[in-house]
Amino acid sequence: MSFQDAIIAQDQLIEILEADIVIYEEHIGILRESLGASKVDHRALLRSKAFETKLKALEKEKEQINRKSNGGYFSWYRSLGAKG
Repeated sequence: MSFQDAIIAQDQLIEILEADIVIYEEHIGILRESLGASKVDHRALLRSKAFETKLKALEKEKEQINRKSNGGYFSWYRSLGAKG
């Protein structure tokens, strides 16, 4: 193998390695996008769970308020019946 052949072979190897680097960089970009999307999905899931929990707590509080107000109404109504 002559010196010229060695340089040509080395240039070809460099081209192959550069192409591999481009492929790896693209793959890393895809993985980063995927990771970012999964973080967004995870945050959205946490937000929806937090919203659902808060909504359930508000519904429970509303039921308790309704029970208290209905209980008070029925007590008041019964007291009217007892007087009349």
